[in-house]
This record gives sequence, structure tokens and C-alpha cells, in this order.
Amino acid sequence: MRVRRLGPGTELDVLRGAHLLQETPELSAARAFLADERNVLLAAYEGSETVGLLRGTELTQLRSKRKQMFIHEIAVDERFRRRGVGKALVTSLLRECRELGFEEVLVSVDPTNSPAVRLYLTTGALPEEVAERLFVYRLHSDIESPV
Repeated sequence: MRVRRLGPGTELDVLRGAHLLQETPELSAARAFLADERNVLLAAYEGSETVGLLRGTELTQLRSKRKQMFIHEIAVDERFRRRGVGKALVTSLLRECRELGFEEVLVSVDPTNSPAVRLYLTTGALPEEVAERLFVYRLHSDIESPV
């Protein structure tokens, strides 16, 4: 298995791995995501098949000049789970972030998602809070906001 970072010009690789993502990517959105250097999309391959993806975004801080990385999602093809694909994606990201001087890598996870929790713990992540949750303000949707 090999892991590589996707960048501008690899939009078709994103579309080939679309079956792994929570939402189906659009070509123009994938192109814009890959063009932004703050975004990271790592792909894991077994032969020519995309078997895993990790999507993240660089964050800046007010308390430090050092950057943070936020992992949005990690997706592994069901046929390749428990074979080290997720671990390879995370360790590749951690290596890159260390080399670039990032302060930390953040990820939010549902504590009942045992495989994800196990992945993060075995790759060195430390829980900040026991029952962390992520709240989202959907600014552009069909759902009317209460405010």
C-alpha cells in the first residue's frame, strides 16, 4: 500500500475515491479544494485502487504562530479495514505536519465510534474531553435557522 498527497491536477483521483467519502464531491469543488495549499487530501492505494482517504485543513491560531491541522474525515474501503490503511493515512499526515512545524493535529470523533477512537489512540492522539462533540452552524442550507 502507498499513500500520497493529492494536489492540483489530481481531481480525477478524488472522483475515483468518491465512494469512500460521506458526500459525493463535485469536480469544480475538488479542484478548488486541491488548489488551496491549506487543504490536505491524502489517498491510500492498493495497486491502482483508492482504498482510503484523509481530508484535513490547516488552521492558524491567536495564541501561537504555529499552525494546527484539523482532520475532517478519514474513510477506508470496508474491504480494507483493519489492515493498517487508516493508520498509514494518519501517520503520513503526522509526519508531514511535524516536518512543517505544526503545533498539533485535531480531530473530533463520536466517542461511540470505537474503531475511530482506537485508531486515534494507537496513533498517539490524546483525548481532550471524555464526551467531545462538534457543533456546526450550517449557514447555507434549506434548513431555516432559529435566529
